Amino acid sequence: MKTSVDLILRTSKQYEQDSSHKVDIIPPDEVCVIYLGGNETNDTKAANGNAKIVDEQVIKRMGVKVPVYAVSYNYNGNTHAGKESERSILFNKHGKNMFVNPTASQSVIVTEKNYRNIFNRQILPRIATKFGTMRSVPAIRDQMRKLFLIADGNISKITLLLEDKIRDVASKMECSEPDTQEIITCLYESLEQKNTFSDDYINELFCRTILPRITDDKGNRLDTQTAMRRIRKINIVAHCHGGFVALELENRTAQMMRALGYTPNEITNILSQLLVVAHAPACPVGKTKSRFISFFSAYDSIVDRPNNWVAQYMAENINPKTQDDPKLLPPSFLDGKNGNTFLIHNAFFMLPSHRPDTESEHDNTAYKPDVHQTDDGQLVTKIARNILTAGIQNSLSSEFVPLPPTAELVSDNDQEMRQKFAQMQSNGRQFMKDVYKYATQTAKQVRDNKRNLLKKSYTIG
Repeated sequence: MKTSVDLILRTSKQYEQDSSHKVDIIPPDEVCVIYLGGNETNDTKAANGNAKIVDEQVIKRMGVKVPVYAVSYNYNGNTHAGKESERSILFNKHGKNMFVNPTASQSVIVTEKNYRNIFNRQILPRIATKFGTMRSVPAIRDQMRKLFLIADGNISKITLLLEDKIRDVASKMECSEPDTQEIITCLYESLEQKNTFSDDYINELFCRTILPRITDDKGNRLDTQTAMRRIRKINIVAHCHGGFVALELENRTAQMMRALGYTPNEITNILSQLLVVAHAPACPVGKTKSRFISFFSAYDSIVDRPNNWVAQYMAENINPKTQDDPKLLPPSFLDGKNGNTFLIHNAFFMLPSHRPDTESEHDNTAYKPDVHQTDDGQLVTKIARNILTAGIQNSLSSEFVPLPPTAELVSDNDQEMRQKFAQMQSNGRQFMKDVYKYATQTAKQVRDNKRNLLKKSYTIG
């Protein structure tokens, strides 16, 4: 079914059912902020609430008049599985930036042709230990909850094929019938039919926000300088699914510019002026030509980290129960193929149970430090605010000024903040060296163990 969006302009009053707040198009030469919210932003009240964060915590603090727009998604019956398919395709296209951790949260597409490979790579490590024994049912259930199997084809036939594989392994590992049935039930819960998820909503959003900035009123391409200036006047804030939407908007922009006759160099220069401040984005990082700056908490259990090995490394090497652990992940900035990514241990204090507040870690989109935040949480909140503030100030320049380097956006002409960012860059380089070393060693061990497991004939051909 067709999907669509509502584009609203933030107002000072809480949005009720007043169509006057909806807009058809954003003026092509207007300085603005666009907020792309998460999956649940499916009505204009929620969208206006998202915009309120930026309006009250950034715009009013700056003392300027800059319109804040927000988007609500109308999925019209397209299911969660459809959105998972949509993201999975993008992750499969771009990869995870590094190795794939077989026990991390994962969305994969399974067909009648690839089901054996999917079983061996994704399901087997979740039901069997590296020693060739069956995991406990609770452990299997926990691991299978992290797996979204999206059936592309006849779901009944794919289910039977995977069920046969599970029964064969369970039989050879002498698993009881009740436990075997429990494992098969976990499979049923992880498997959903792939839907052809309509991306009309992204195309519509592109036509109402970006397209007028790269074309004239007759639909012809603009000169490069004008397009760069117009794109620089947009500042995007994204959360979770909004990060995916922002990346897809960039892809649509590049496709249209190619069709309009822009050269590859011109496309790169124009997209480089688009600033995206993304909180826990549900999309690959390090794959954009825009200034896509991401913020992740290592204990956000909702979305993929910069790569899944970060989560595994954290779980095995850093104690989550103490905030003064000497091995605690220091605030880090990752660049290169990990994008422009800020990564911290946890943004909020642990719960009384000594477990992370994973919901708050994921929903940390504020631009005003909170008393419930850790020092690291308050630091990245200030950094996100500095970046967005600097981006907006740059957009307001009377003459076109290219988007400054990330270090300048972060520092806000504050020498202490500049030094903190330099330390975060150093922390990030060391952290990723440690992760790469761990990943290489673990991947080799996993391959060796899986090879031994397969040799014991616990799987079918």
